[in-house]
Amino acid sequence: DEDEVELEDLGKKVIQIGHELSDEEEEEGTQATEEEKTTADDLEVAWEVLDLARLIYEQMPNCPAGLLADIRLDLGDVAMEGEAFDQAIQDYELAISLLLRQQAAATTALNQTRALAAAWFKKAMALEYANRLAEAIEPLQQAISLIKEKIKQTDAVDPEERDDLLALLPEMVVKLEDLQGLLAKEAKIIEKVDQEESGFKAMEEGGPVNDLT
Repeated sequence: DEDEVELEDLGKKVIQIGHELSDEEEEEGTQATEEEKTTADDLEVAWEVLDLARLIYEQMPNCPAGLLADIRLDLGDVAMEGEAFDQAIQDYELAISLLLRQQAAATTALNQTRALAAAWFKKAMALEYANRLAEAIEPLQQAISLIKEKIKQTDAVDPEERDDLLALLPEMVVKLEDLQGLLAKEAKIIEKVDQEESGFKAMEEGGPVNDLT
């Protein structure tokens, strides 16, 4: 109806403002340190504007889940710029939930697969920056799996998009291998520390190993 159209138009305008503020922050991010406070303020305003757009769209009775997911992804991106990693993770998780809902309701999942893969990848990056490396593995694997699925879907339908996806895949695979390598190193360090602690404890309980007196 007319009210719903007006809400949608208002939401689009608000989102555009949020994007402009976020873009300005990215440009200013390379300038002098004294402008950091202004940059932080701009990020906060961008987040508030995008969150207002979310509220507007949520009032629409038939707002597509994909549209709300896009807003959540934008909110997550702004949170990442402001190093609010836990907030970014939450926004990306909500975006994934909305995209999965849209995918389940769609007659074809072809158009949703790439957006969902991007959301999983962004969640993985937010978890990595939050130093939650073990938790980042699963969403990264999800993103890689979806990209591979998308490549199969587009192989004969859209060779150009298939080539674009093939170009993205190596970066994701390398990132996964890097994370797995870091986790393996952490595990070895922890194991070594545990062994040393066990050795010290055994020495304390059993007395000196080499008593030259």
